[in-house]
Amino acid sequence: MKLKLQNVLMAATMAVTMGSAAFAGALDTPVTYTPAPNITKFRQRVDHIKNQTEKAQSEGWITSEQASKFMEDYKRLDGKEKELQSAKSYSDEDRVAMEKDVTAVHHNLHLAIAEGKK
Repeated sequence: MKLKLQNVLMAATMAVTMGSAAFAGALDTPVTYTPAPNITKFRQRVDHIKNQTEKAQSEGWITSEQASKFMEDYKRLDGKEKELQSAKSYSDEDRVAMEKDVTAVHHNLHLAIAEGKK
């Protein structure tokens, strides 16, 4: 047992003494890491559309017809977001389509609010 521990200590000492040169061959193959796109913000953004629609209607900034339209958009986006979250994998096209859809609805809602505040 003593001999084995001595061998391990010698090998470790040699690796430290030789520095990174001891491991140079191990790094010949580049390793790449591509993280999955972060889609957690979609939940917050979809909920924001609902909250802003409710507030805008209560403040009189948008009509009830406009609020109904934005709530329909919210329900549609809510379903899409839940599908993405539950999917084991999704394509970049799906993620980009969701991004564009959420952004368009959010933009149109804030335009309607700005118009109603005038």
